[in-house]
Amino acid sequence: MPWLETSPVEQREQFIRDHRAGLYMMTELCARYDVSRKTGHKWLERFDEAGRRGATAMGDALRGLRIPIGTVLTSPTYRAIETVKFAQLGSPAAVAELGDGGQSMQGITAEQAAWLRTRVSEVPRSGNTILVTHQPNLSRAFPDWGPTVADGETVILRPDGKGGAALVGRISIEEWPRLR
Repeated sequence: MPWLETSPVEQREQFIRDHRAGLYMMTELCARYDVSRKTGHKWLERFDEAGRRGATAMGDALRGLRIPIGTVLTSPTYRAIETVKFAQLGSPAAVAELGDGGQSMQGITAEQAAWLRTRVSEVPRSGNTILVTHQPNLSRAFPDWGPTVADGETVILRPDGKGGAALVGRISIEEWPRLR
């Protein structure tokens, strides 16, 4: 079998994905990629900076386009709360069902998936509801398209008024700066 060749960029991206999946402790992850912990943390910091820029651009675009924001719910994880903070989306409510249950994204339950499906089917009283969650939550709740959601991607759903919701759009993190 031929060796699989990957570029340094692909290796860094996989390192980030493996870190986000929570499968390995930092020391073990760095050993698997044959990098020092200092380098591993540097890669994560660069990734976090890109996330901060993307969240800020998302908030700027929502305000610039005058999209009304109603309720904002977020995963209680640090990164999700920081996303809301950098997007300046007001005071969110941290909701356990949008998080990982302390399982490093490995233990998304059927109950969490059902809660998410129910929540997106509810017509907002005013403005648009923003839910900040994680790809594993979307994958479990929406198996048809959830597994294809990229890091930082926004998914736009419209409640259908019948207990469901339609996927109406997706915005990658790189697109937000152009949407003002």
